[in-house]
Amino acid sequence: MSVEINNLVDYPIKKDLIEKIVKDILKDKKLSIALVDKETIKKLNKDYRKKDETTDVLSFGNFQDPFYPPEIIICPFNTDNVYQVLIHGILHTLGYNHDNMKEKQDYYFKKYE
Repeated sequence: MSVEINNLVDYPIKKDLIEKIVKDILKDKKLSIALVDKETIKKLNKDYRKKDETTDVLSFGNFQDPFYPPEIIICPFNTDNVYQVLIHGILHTLGYNHDNMKEKQDYYFKKYE
């Protein structure tokens, strides 16, 4: 398991908890995580999803290409729980969507309350 965490906003996070969540869900897969400000996530949301609004998490990529691991972009200022949006983002990289992730998401939310 390899996780790269880029805290671009100097938001206080529990790196050990992030690593534990990533390892639990992804086992030995690589993942990149970036924490950004509201302006940055709004721009990314507009550029990639054509939604001119802020959001709490964006997920890019999947695990098909071993040279380019997926990336989760989180705006910690748009959520009450960074770790829950991380779980949500990870599930998207695994191919889950809002229609089929609820049970799996709830399982991990409860596990990491």
